[in-house]
Amino acid sequence: MKQKIPFSQVSQANGTKAPQLPKYSSSVINSASGYAHATDPKNVGMVSQEIQEFCNDTTTEHNLEDWKTWHLKHHENGAGINRAIDQAWEKFQTMRESLNAVTRENVAEWMEDFVYNKTYDGLMVQKAVIKAIADKIGVCWRLANAQEEHQGIDGFINNKPVQIKADSYKQTGKKHNETTTCPVVFYHKENKSIIFDYEENWFK
Repeated sequence: MKQKIPFSQVSQANGTKAPQLPKYSSSVINSASGYAHATDPKNVGMVSQEIQEFCNDTTTEHNLEDWKTWHLKHHENGAGINRAIDQAWEKFQTMRESLNAVTRENVAEWMEDFVYNKTYDGLMVQKAVIKAIADKIGVCWRLANAQEEHQGIDGFINNKPVQIKADSYKQTGKKHNETTTCPVVFYHKENKSIIFDYEENWFK
């Protein structure tokens, strides 16, 4: 039998209660905490692991206050969480000052970047990768024309055909029984970079 319960029911069963914060502020505080690294282990520990240790240490039935007491005891009697609060608050104030300076023009720039630039860049990774490889080994390059694209070619490096595919294609391509007739450069996104692997002799 499959059953679904809301998260509110989990909180109700555990006796926890979400804080009553001003509208929209929770996500901003969360961002401020993240930017400040306020909840790093040096401040609050590895809570996802420590909650398990707490449960293992407690032989009798426990509650939320028991968990708080256990955590405080293991983290400088609250000094760690107070550091986290101070760091998050300091970053929050900095963010608030910056947000107060935002204009409608800034919002327009963000929206156009999201709708146009990021979408275009996301679809045109192939061009950037092909150009980067060609520039690195000092040869010519071009994108494939419509007829060549129909053959599964994304472009040419030193007049050699190449495909540029995301790492996920390794699985999706197999599912669709797709075959390749030229070298494939696989890439993945990591933080704010595109990482890809290739062999220079493919294009000699």
